[in-house]
Amino acid sequence: MVLQGTPGTWNARGTRITAILNNAPLTVLYDRRASAAQNLFERTGLAREHDGVLEPLENAPIAASPDGDGSLRYASAVALPDGRTRFYFEAARPDGSHDLMTCT
Repeated sequence: MVLQGTPGTWNARGTRITAILNNAPLTVLYDRRASAAQNLFERTGLAREHDGVLEPLENAPIAASPDGDGSLRYASAVALPDGRTRFYFEAARPDGSHDLMTCT
């Protein structure tokens, strides 16, 4: 298992590593959900390797949409030549649909 879930929290079920932000220490973005019913409504967390194990850095998602069901998932990170990072992700819209979005 990549990341152990925390029962009864947003972070209880299903892990998908979506982006590697740093190699030393290994730091990643990941998608997770509280229940099977939230399969399409995942949120994004941040985890870092400690003693060979990836551990969540927060007790809450680090990224969630302010709209719809709050879903923000499939985050990718692209290093830009000027040192910034561009993120691509799927996020909920006010009407409940999801769109591919980007930010720096």
